[in-house]
Amino acid sequence: MILSYLGVLIFVGLTAYDTQKIKQMFLTAPDAGEVTQKYALLGALSLYLDFINLFLYLLRIFDRQSWSVTVARILRQSYDSLERKR
Repeated sequence: MILSYLGVLIFVGLTAYDTQKIKQMFLTAPDAGEVTQKYALLGALSLYLDFINLFLYLLRIFDRQSWSVTVARILRQSYDSLERKR
């Protein structure tokens, strides 16, 4: 559980860092040439991967908190339906 929270913090930081890196790169770029477009693509890919990893860590956090409640509810409903059939 602690690793999931740590992962969220790391990827929030990486997202902020990558955003600032992309912003700085385009502020210092002389023009919008082919090289700048390739850097833009790499920056977008980097942000995309940051967001996916952040989403996965958030899913791990929320899954652990609600998983036991969901399983208990499903088992209870299954048990109740079996009792009604008897």
